[in-house]
Amino acid sequence: MDGLTLRKLTYVFDEKIRYTVINSATVSEDTFILHLYDDNNSSRIDFKAGLNLKGVFRAGSFEKLGKAPALEILNGACITDIKQRSYDRILILYAAKRRPSGKKVTYRIVYELAGNNSNIFVISDSDHIIFKLNNNNIDPERKVDTGDVYRFFKLNKRYDLDSAYKLSPEDLNFNNFIGFYPKTAEYAEKIFNRFEELPFAIEYLKEELADKRFYTDEKGKIYPFKLKNNLKKITFDEFGSVAERKDEDDYNLVRSRLIKHYRKRIKKDKKLLEKLKDDLSNAKKFHQLRHEADLIKNNLHILKQGEGGYELIDYSEDGIKKVNYFVRRGDKPEEKAEKLYEKSRKLERSLEKIRKRINEIQNRIFWFEEKLFYMEDESIKPDERELFKEYSETFGSYKVKKTKTKEVKRIYHIKLSEADIYLGKNSRGNHELVFDFASPEDLWLHAQGIPSSHAIIRKNEPYTEEEIETAARVVACLSKARLDSKVNVDYTLKKYVKKPKHTPEGFVIYDKFKTVTVAPMSREEFRRLIRSG
Repeated sequence: MDGLTLRKLTYVFDEKIRYTVINSATVSEDTFILHLYDDNNSSRIDFKAGLNLKGVFRAGSFEKLGKAPALEILNGACITDIKQRSYDRILILYAAKRRPSGKKVTYRIVYELAGNNSNIFVISDSDHIIFKLNNNNIDPERKVDTGDVYRFFKLNKRYDLDSAYKLSPEDLNFNNFIGFYPKTAEYAEKIFNRFEELPFAIEYLKEELADKRFYTDEKGKIYPFKLKNNLKKITFDEFGSVAERKDEDDYNLVRSRLIKHYRKRIKKDKKLLEKLKDDLSNAKKFHQLRHEADLIKNNLHILKQGEGGYELIDYSEDGIKKVNYFVRRGDKPEEKAEKLYEKSRKLERSLEKIRKRINEIQNRIFWFEEKLFYMEDESIKPDERELFKEYSETFGSYKVKKTKTKEVKRIYHIKLSEADIYLGKNSRGNHELVFDFASPEDLWLHAQGIPSSHAIIRKNEPYTEEEIETAARVVACLSKARLDSKVNVDYTLKKYVKKPKHTPEGFVIYDKFKTVTVAPMSREEFRRLIRSG
């Protein structure tokens, strides 16, 4: 939802719920629900902060309403004011009540309508976060954990309809206005061209925002203006009738967002990795600082003479030699030597930590690349329930559809004449295969250095070269390099495969392995083997 539509809703809420009293606040999946009453009637407003954000209101009943203890502080509070940050996507409800001591306190219910990063917070009178609906955070530079001081996410635009009067026509660009996006900016530009005077155009737009009418298209998207003639006019009370996305659209949207998330994390971690490598290179120079400190210490009797250039005796592993050294005005050689020693010690101590951190980030990049591989490969698209579960684990609550289908099978099975091959369908399947299903003497396979399925060969007798090659070809088929002519596949006994502590599902380390180079099996041949098994 855009900021201009939210401005209209602010006017609606000001009329409908200002001065009502909160009977209770509950949560259901991705929805924050306020139960309100006044002298005349009771009402309910559902603030949705999930994937299918059609508006702040959603009609319908909820079988399970969760009572969050942190929300009980809102019980009995009166909504005294409703505001919006500029024309941005932040709605703020002010809820005031008196404590038993008689002191008046005002809480804020902050609704951030940031698309897929939408969230709802309850803020104390001391500006600390008491409650958050999910883990979404559109601004990674701020902290939004419970107990943190709440800060709005950063604005990325400077002007709005209230501050636009001072702009000249040459500087006018509605795309740069808070709350506008290309379609509404295009509409505003048409209004400006009609009036040819900025003040008149702005007043016209403000009047349209105040009329409390909304417009929707066939996809259920809501607009603040009638951008096209085929848009349907609705009121706030009709928000609940706006059609939700179809299941197929849900699936594609969830998958698309996860792909975008993993790409972003990989890019971010690769940038961090380069910085850590620079830090490591710098830390390895600790001995140079120590050497300079030794040089100063050994020649203090000369350097104490003050500013100027000196020829010093340098004692090193390479022997004794003369070097030139310059003392700047204000330098205190003895203090400088101590600082160099201290910095050298810090750098030396940091070496192991940086190496460990580099290893962690490399592992994490590999894991994200494997996740991305399973998301992007059209031929092995993830199961719907698995996808929604992964979305929930990554971004917060999302309803996983309850179906009558059997439990999701995360492992492929191929039956050979004298052996069985098992392969993970995704990261969770790989983890189950290796650490819940496989035995220590089973043979484990994985493509070398690239994302792929993990495979297990099970057999009571020694493994033949043909069986290993077949399993390796299947692994290559289910790898990122499946279109290459040749792929290296590592294999070892499962007992040599370990999962380090604090690493994600599907990540392993291994040793005592051998490598076989094979041509990836075609997907047609792979499917034929699966069916025959």
